[in-house]
Formats: sequence, C-alpha cells, structure tokens
Amino acid sequence: MQTLRITLLLAFVSAGSVLVAEDRAGPVTLEKARKEGRVKSRFLKEGQAGEENAQAVPRANLAPFQESIGPILKKSCRACHGPRKSAGRLRIDKLNPDLLTGPDVERWREIYNVLGNSEMPPADKPDYALADADRGNIVNWLGGELKKAYILRRNSEERSS
Repeated sequence: MQTLRITLLLAFVSAGSVLVAEDRAGPVTLEKARKEGRVKSRFLKEGQAGEENAQAVPRANLAPFQESIGPILKKSCRACHGPRKSAGRLRIDKLNPDLLTGPDVERWREIYNVLGNSEMPPADKPDYALADADRGNIVNWLGGELKKAYILRRNSEERSS
C-alpha cells in the first residue's frame, strides 16, 4: 500500500512539473495554435492529394450530347417540345446544352427529373418511347453536367460568411 502511495505521489509531482514548465513558455497565441493545428491535422494531409482536382475548373462535355443525346431527344421529344408544338412551354430544340455557362440549367434539371422518374415520354405515346439504355445515357450525362454546373456556381458565388 505504501508503494502505491509513493508511486501516485511521484506521478502527481512529475505531472505538475510538466505543467509548470509549459506555463513558463507563456500562453499560446491563436495564430500559433492554428499553425500547429494545420501541421497536425490529418484532414488537411488527406485533402492535399485532391486539392489539384478541387481547384480545376469544370468544363462542359458537349461531345456526348452532339453525338447521341441530341439526336435521341430530337427523335423522342421534338414532336411535343419542338417548333410546331411546345408542350409545357418547353422547346427542346432551343435549349443550350452547355449547362455550365448556358442559361437553361433549370430547364435541364426539369428534364433530368422527368426522365429519371420515367414520366417522359408519356406511356400513351409508344412512337416516342425511350429505350432504357437511351434513358440511362441521357440521365447519366445530365447528372454529370448538373453536378459540374453546381460546383462551378458554388465556387463562383460570394458568401456572406
């Protein structure tokens, strides 16, 4: 029992001397604490590898639209959303396919939603039905472009805080 008391007393004394030694160095400034935190942060170390990708400016990928998506939309959507008839005040032939800099990103978001939910083309119009592969290609392309447009707009907007 006596040995335990002596051991505990020595532990408290050595811990106290460490604390006293730290106090002699003076209080740590906020700037110094930030620098030390950045050096020791595992999040910043992990994030540095992807930092180049985060800084890269997204670019519109219009090649798939021109090669396959545009013709599919023309075949399946233009009859109801074209020059002769514009159901829902949507003209598929007038939309700018550049979602990153074009003015029609909200219209494309609507198209993404109705195609993703299989609401369009309507089931009662079998002549304009989309093959599952075509629907998937359009939804995947739109999803990627909408994501890039979101990132571009998020990074370019000024924040209040």
